[in-house]
Amino acid sequence: MKKFGVTLSAVLLMVLSGCASAEEKRKELRQEFNSLYKLTIDGTGTAHSNFTTDASEPLEYHSIASGTYQPLQACDYIGNGKNKWVLKAFVVAPKSLTSQEVSERIDHMRQVWMDQGLEVRNVAGANEMAQIAVDTDSGLTMGYSVSPTNETINISSTCTADLDPDKQ
Repeated sequence: MKKFGVTLSAVLLMVLSGCASAEEKRKELRQEFNSLYKLTIDGTGTAHSNFTTDASEPLEYHSIASGTYQPLQACDYIGNGKNKWVLKAFVVAPKSLTSQEVSERIDHMRQVWMDQGLEVRNVAGANEMAQIAVDTDSGLTMGYSVSPTNETINISSTCTADLDPDKQ
C-alpha cells in the first residue's frame, strides 16, 4: 500500500476507534494535510519557487515538506469568544500553456492521485480550464486547476472546533 494510504488508514483507525485524543487527531490531520499538499505540489512538476499564495507570498514549501505548515483560519463563530477553524491553503503559478498542455497536466495529476489510491472527481472544464479534486475520509478536499494562464492548488479541511489553536 502507498505511503499516503497507510497514513490515511492510521488516521481513520485512530479516529473511528475513539482511541485518539483530540491532540492526536489534530496532529494526524495536519500531517495528512501536508502530505497531500506536498504530493500535489510535487506532482505538478512546476518549480516550487514559481508558486505564490493568494496573498502573493512565496510558497512555504520547506514547512509543507517538513509537515509543520499549519494555515489555520477561523471559519465560523460559535459563541463565547470561540471559533471553528479550518486548515486552508491556495497557491497559483503563472503559465503559458496550450489546450493540449492543459489536458496533459490534468491527466498527469489525475494519475498522481490515483497512484496513491485516491478517487479523483471532475469539478469543471470550460473555456480551456480544467479542474479535478479529491476528498479524503478525514474531511480534506484538494483541488487542482489548470488553464492556459495559470495552475492552482487549493486544499482545505472541514470547518471544525477540533482545530482550535487554544486547545493545542
